[in-house]
Amino acid sequence: MLRCLIIAVASTLIAIPASAKSHTVRSGDSLWTIARKHGCTLNELKRANKLGKFLRPGQKLRIPRCSKSGSQKSNKRGKQTRSKKYRGRSGRGTYVVKSGDTLGRIAARHHQSIKKLKKWNGLKGNLIRAGQRLRVSSPSYKHDGRPVEGQSVGGPPRGRLAGGKQMQETEEWHIRRPHNAWGTAYTIYHLEAAIAAVRAKYPDIHPLSVGDLSAKKGGRLYPHKSHQSGRDADIGFYFDNVPAGYPKYFARTHGSGFHVAANWLFLRLLLKTANTKGGLQVVFLDYKLQKVLYEYVKENGASDEFLLRAFQYPRGISTRVGLIRHEPGHDNHYHFRFKCGASESHCYR
Repeated sequence: MLRCLIIAVASTLIAIPASAKSHTVRSGDSLWTIARKHGCTLNELKRANKLGKFLRPGQKLRIPRCSKSGSQKSNKRGKQTRSKKYRGRSGRGTYVVKSGDTLGRIAARHHQSIKKLKKWNGLKGNLIRAGQRLRVSSPSYKHDGRPVEGQSVGGPPRGRLAGGKQMQETEEWHIRRPHNAWGTAYTIYHLEAAIAAVRAKYPDIHPLSVGDLSAKKGGRLYPHKSHQSGRDADIGFYFDNVPAGYPKYFARTHGSGFHVAANWLFLRLLLKTANTKGGLQVVFLDYKLQKVLYEYVKENGASDEFLLRAFQYPRGISTRVGLIRHEPGHDNHYHFRFKCGASESHCYR
């Protein structure tokens, strides 16, 4: 018995050859972070250790001689530079999971789908743990709020767009006319963030219909009177049951089938940006639909002060008050208009 124990211990000690590198798994480690740290690919690390899906703290991994660099490579001066694969302002970053985080919340925070987040990190299920590092998308503008692309010149009814950003279709929204889906970085950032948050809250909800923003260089966009400077966006509604033809076409509703909770979450997130540069300026929405949302929000405990600030309803269809206002022809979509950004000196209301 003693001889068997000695052999077992000896086998454990020689499992990783002295000449090979090793890594002891710590809390928060993932296969991807370990592979990057040691300049390996995921497949090389898996093959060397015959790994399955999971790691455990304290586990020892054999680090093989790898065929190519992970995320970093050395230049002639010995400095570390990022691989071309991850270079760029809107590329990929790293997020450390905090207690209470979910994949949905992380996806919404970084404006990407849960499906893409799982794919980037090799996740099969929804289980994550505090301290774990995840690959995430970087935002489309810097964290200090200054746009890195997108410049509104002039105003919505008479203006242009210089160096705009094109909104790209994802599983969360359908772009009806891609050649008219150009806007400022602020406009697209806020829209994408709000849509991602709704999908995180309601994972099975249908894609949202995205109508016209602006042309690539702005200017007159038929048949619109505005949409000239990259700060206007026509966006469809969320429904309990998807109407025929939606999201390829907008769908009209007077409350029937209108997913009140999802639509309000979408609006509320954009309303929160109203006090910031580049945030929401106004929403045009049919007066009857305002009533549906107003009553829902009031029933859920909103203060009178908030209701007065947010809604034109019930103060009359012709009053010019509230962030959400009536405009004819807006019973099948929202019309969002955003403010000038912090560095857009030639932009006006």
